[in-house]
Amino acid sequence: MKLNPRQACLQAGQDGKGWQIGYDATKGPWSYGSSDRWHNRANKLVDAAIERGESHWLCADDEEPTEAEGEPYSAFSNQFYPKPDTCQWFQLWGACHWLAPWLAELGKLVFPELRWQILRGPRHSLACGTDADQNIKVLFDILNFEGMSAKDLIEFASYRPRGRTARKLGNTPLPSVH
Repeated sequence: MKLNPRQACLQAGQDGKGWQIGYDATKGPWSYGSSDRWHNRANKLVDAAIERGESHWLCADDEEPTEAEGEPYSAFSNQFYPKPDTCQWFQLWGACHWLAPWLAELGKLVFPELRWQILRGPRHSLACGTDADQNIKVLFDILNFEGMSAKDLIEFASYRPRGRTARKLGNTPLPSVH
């Protein structure tokens, strides 16, 4: 029986508009993001393990495994997803603007002597702790801390496209971003 889009969403644990129904803490915040980052990472690691002979993919059709054929693959791939009590568990990729207030609250708990604020931009948001003179002393970014320097994080969150203004309606071309 073919499901209509609303039925498919409900079967996948979403409401008819694609929104998640409720929050399941056993899944971890990472699983609620809009990014496929963790799924892509797990799939690459599983494929590499299969190539090394650590696991076997027993499927009659590589494109469409049956539920029974997919269960061992899913069980094996689970080891490559974020685990509870790790930083990755809380890395909700694609949600930096929603994470930033939470990060600022955590920052207040760890460094209560600093003034915590959110550095917001169209591409990224993060929390920063400043001294009384507004000098940044601590950056708190759970998503990009491993791959970006403090300077790069500030530039990334502070970036504003040139000519960013309200767009006019009609046939006026949009400004280009350099």
